[in-house]
Amino acid sequence: MATIERYRLLAPSDREWKRVSMQLASAGFFQHPNWIGLLAACYGYLPRVLAITGAGGHIIAGLPIMRVKSPLTGTRWVSLPFSDYCTPYFDSDDALEQLADALVDLQDRVECQRIELRWHYPARGNMFSHTEYVLHRLVLQPSTHQQSQNVHRMHRQNTRNARKNGLRIERGTDLDHIRQFYRLQLETRQRKGLPPQPWRFFRLLKDYLFDSDLGFVMLAYQGDECLAGVVLFCWQGSIICKYAASQKATLSLRPNNLLFWSAICWGCENEYTTFDFGRSECSNTGLREFKGRWGATEIPLLYTTYSPHHTADSNARLMDVAQVVCRRSPRWLRRTVGEYFYGHFG
Repeated sequence: MATIERYRLLAPSDREWKRVSMQLASAGFFQHPNWIGLLAACYGYLPRVLAITGAGGHIIAGLPIMRVKSPLTGTRWVSLPFSDYCTPYFDSDDALEQLADALVDLQDRVECQRIELRWHYPARGNMFSHTEYVLHRLVLQPSTHQQSQNVHRMHRQNTRNARKNGLRIERGTDLDHIRQFYRLQLETRQRKGLPPQPWRFFRLLKDYLFDSDLGFVMLAYQGDECLAGVVLFCWQGSIICKYAASQKATLSLRPNNLLFWSAICWGCENEYTTFDFGRSECSNTGLREFKGRWGATEIPLLYTTYSPHHTADSNARLMDVAQVVCRRSPRWLRRTVGEYFYGHFG
């Protein structure tokens, strides 16, 4: 076990942390202060940074982390809720070891059931890693012609068919575009038996992300009817597809193929370097194949959980109950479940 120089829980606005985190080349979108601020504003989570300081008080390792305090799922510290991954900052292997030790010490000092980390940390007692998801990441080429050479012919054909069917794409950041996507999201989450995110989350996307040029909505239309949409985040040369939704009745028109190809082309034309399709459950082979056929590389997502008391995952149990309710309930009740309970799943 490494000797912990010193660790502190800082506010995300700490000047030294902002300097370190914003300059970190490997930092992903989910470390961005605006994303953390959105989660805190929407769900009431307490945001902090666990920082290791070395000589002179400079940060040598750290990660953003949030306290999820729930009467239903207990108290947990998560880095970070509703985020596909969250890479810590560390300037050496020894600093990373110190960060792992600090996480163990933090759990002993604060009242919480477990610590959940969206990254792979060095092993410690009662700290275990697990893989339930994979990520698909596509390297973007300088031109759309070059990009198309890596796309499976089925996707190319379906994209052409979408255009023949008269589909068109709109990109926007205003509340009208966000409402259109939210309507599709409600339908999609019902099909999957999942509670929808609360409307306030999508409303806050505009305030915290879209107004700062950190993302937008892209929608597929046939005439005036919106058939499908994606929510995309953009930062440091990467585009992240965080949410996707569609009408089941019009999937045969291939709106999703046109949407993803249009988003990829936008990235190429605007000099982005990677397109992140978001995470998929390992068991969802169909979705993994869909993403892989765009030429994306599949990357296992290794998460770490520290649970010294081996507490049951009340978060998973609550989600099971919510899924039963959402499959059998009218829209107003599904929305109510999302508005009042979604934050407990973070």
